[in-house]
Amino acid sequence: MKTLMKCGHSANAICNGEPSCAICIGIHPGAGEIEVSEINLVGRKAKCTCGRTEKSKLTLPFFEFRGIGSREAVDICKHCRYASVAHTPQVMDNNNIHLKCKTFEAVGPWETDSFYCGHAGWD
Repeated sequence: MKTLMKCGHSANAICNGEPSCAICIGIHPGAGEIEVSEINLVGRKAKCTCGRTEKSKLTLPFFEFRGIGSREAVDICKHCRYASVAHTPQVMDNNNIHLKCKTFEAVGPWETDSFYCGHAGWD
């Protein structure tokens, strides 16, 4: 059984003998932390960028849960698609980020989760 990490992805790597997310390691602190809350995938679908859909399950390649309470639902702005941290004055001032919006508003839960089906290869 795969493990869901706090970044939202299913564990897809091992770091120091523990499950982790190779996609988010170094950019999201939850990449090395196991999500302990129950995630209900019953009736949910996962969609690849190519349009292919599958039943949501942690064993799909690069699976990311995007439902209620997910990192994607609560930490991404619906106006600009930047993370909430990008809307802080410290980040905007220090990194010269010019956002379309100045106020963060969460995108909320998506109807589908995401995964990668392999349509463009694996290397």
